[in-house]
Amino acid sequence: MSASLFSYVVAHDAGFSPNPFGRALTLACCKPVIRRVAHVGDWIVGIHSARMGRNLACFVAQVSETMDFDSYYRDSRFLDKRPTPTTTGDAIYFRDQDRTLRQIRNRCHGRSEFDHDTQVDRVLVCAQFWYFGSQPKSLPEALFDALRAGRGHRRTDKPVVIAELEAWLREMPSGYIGAPAMVLPGTNVEQPANCGRC
Repeated sequence: MSASLFSYVVAHDAGFSPNPFGRALTLACCKPVIRRVAHVGDWIVGIHSARMGRNLACFVAQVSETMDFDSYYRDSRFLDKRPTPTTTGDAIYFRDQDRTLRQIRNRCHGRSEFDHDTQVDRVLVCAQFWYFGSQPKSLPEALFDALRAGRGHRRTDKPVVIAELEAWLREMPSGYIGAPAMVLPGTNVEQPANCGRC
């Protein structure tokens, strides 16, 4: 099966959704449609909102694994993705002894986001990623035109577009490159100024 490429506008780059901390970039909250349909090998591109500037990439990631909320929450590889009073984790959903899905206290999503987040019980794990955050990179014009998304997201299966993205990425190191754009000055890099709504 050929890879697909999903792109969307990151309205609030606060380190929550996506979460770039630890060994992988994860998408566990927000974007339920992408979480429902994306497969291993697919690409996801988050584009900063226009207030950051035109055609700026917030992150690029390739899906390496998918899992349900409870598996993600309990997986020893991702314990550092659980939120604390000073960090922004996205492992906020788990199932109790009755198999009821619960939300743990966190600094970004409350009860008002529960239904939206949990309409899809699926987390995307991306071991290979480029998270630019507050150090965004300009996408080549032709690539930006192919990825530009309004509300919701855009999907393309065109090999030429994916090849152009991969060629662009080869020019730079991968991993966590810049802190989230919405960070309070002088605080922990994982402490956002405002997670905002997805």
